[in-house]
Amino acid sequence: MHIGLNQWGNCKYPFVAGHEIYGIVAEIGNGVSKFNVGDKIGVGCIVDSCRDCKMCKDNEENYCMKGMTGTYNGVRKYGRVSGNQNLQTFGGYSATHVVNED
Repeated sequence: MHIGLNQWGNCKYPFVAGHEIYGIVAEIGNGVSKFNVGDKIGVGCIVDSCRDCKMCKDNEENYCMKGMTGTYNGVRKYGRVSGNQNLQTFGGYSATHVVNED
């Protein structure tokens, strides 16, 4: 609610909320071993982090020292982008999401 109403002054528009996502794996990348196409999955509020800093290695991605990427109002650092080069994350109501298997 705070972000959608821009109460913190950092909302990126257009904005699509939703941070607890349920979906079905449509495609997997090289090296993915935990999931297969067609698997049902859940995604929390974080879709990416550096996975290299102390906090990430301690399974504290929300405190990533290089900045975590949220499922909404975030900026993706990795993954394929369809159409244009807009790397903004658009939340759980988006048609697709690119996430790490972790």
